[in-house]
Amino acid sequence: MAIKESDLFKGVSQRFITRIANSSEEESFKKNTVIFKGGDKAACFYVLVEGDVHIALGETEETTLAVNRPGEVFGWSALVEPYIYTATAKCMRDTKVIKISRDLVEGVIR
Repeated sequence: MAIKESDLFKGVSQRFITRIANSSEEESFKKNTVIFKGGDKAACFYVLVEGDVHIALGETEETTLAVNRPGEVFGWSALVEPYIYTATAKCMRDTKVIKISRDLVEGVIR
């Protein structure tokens, strides 16, 4: 499972991971699909299951980070105020992710 492979969840109890996994949702995106755009409200972050997502920073999108290893997390803006995405995430090939809401994580922590 990609959540277990994620550095974000390393050292977290199996109970916590199970609760997150059971309440999160898997989504698939076709090549060239934009998952989120810079400036959008950020309520969810993502764990890559398979595929290739490029994270483009700035208005000119000159700086790009590749997310292509299962377990990599992107959409961190959902975890940090003011909860606005600061980059654009675009699928470079068909991609599968686990979508995790900030509210879910906060609820499990409580």
